[in-house]
Amino acid sequence: TIPTGGTLVVSPPPAAPAAAGPTAAPVTTYVIVAGEGLAGIAAKHGLKLGAVLKANNLRIDSIVFPGTTLTIPAGGTLVAPAPRPATPATPATPATPANPATPAPTQAAPSQLDTVLAFARAQLGKPYLFFSAGPEAYDCSGLTLGAYQQIGISLPHQSAAQSTKGTAVDWRAEAIRPGDLVFGFSSSNTTVISHVGIAISATQWIHAPRAGDVVKLGTIPSADRIQAVRRFVPG
Repeated sequence: TIPTGGTLVVSPPPAAPAAAGPTAAPVTTYVIVAGEGLAGIAAKHGLKLGAVLKANNLRIDSIVFPGTTLTIPAGGTLVAPAPRPATPATPATPATPANPATPAPTQAAPSQLDTVLAFARAQLGKPYLFFSAGPEAYDCSGLTLGAYQQIGISLPHQSAAQSTKGTAVDWRAEAIRPGDLVFGFSSSNTTVISHVGIAISATQWIHAPRAGDVVKLGTIPSADRIQAVRRFVPG
């Protein structure tokens, strides 16, 4: 659901390999910076994720860290943004003396929890695909794996295995918190944990339900249907 005021911004077509427009410089390596993932790096160089994974002997669930140097396969280009047009100079205004008793406001950096939840929200609407961990489709444990991969936490690609990681939470005695992984049964198998979603509040989660469905926001199952809750980022 897109609220009132939302617009779909159409990206411009890729620039032709000519002198005009952004300059595409051939590259062979790239150093990862904080906040980047493998899928985004591949897109930044005009490559498919599989090509970058193969060139670096990585898998789709591999963890990478800031400062790591990746090999960029042939055909990858890092497009430099076009320079901004110059703006006319405006007359200078006298500076207002700062009040020494009032510190200048600072913008807080996103927390690890913010990063995890932002990733989960960004996947809403993407199709379910069994044993997929993105970037175009997910199954339930692939979605949670990808979310926590953003802050360097490695999870297995299987819901029952994920339910043994992190810190156990007694969901009957305390409220579920944003970022908690909530585990339960699928409708077709009530003997082992076979489904997981990521809580965004005490009552709602984001999960990839089943084949034919999409990553969606929903209501967390009732306490008697939950089998485990695990916490990875202290609240």
